[in-house]
Amino acid sequence: MPEFRAGQIIPLRYKSREINAIIIDPNGLGPDKLSIGMGIHGMDRHIGIPRQTLSDRVSEIDA
Repeated sequence: MPEFRAGQIIPLRYKSREINAIIIDPNGLGPDKLSIGMGIHGMDRHIGIPRQTLSDRVSEIDA
């Protein structure tokens, strides 16, 4: 398995699309099991959750 590090951007295939994800923790889900994130813009574009919904949710969590 390649060496991954937090903050590294990696290409992934999701529902027949190429997307870029950022590694949050190289062992976040166990040894050699990455936890990744897409950011608000990526989730809006690739998963279909509107930016405003995501922003509102993050604001609720931070409060």
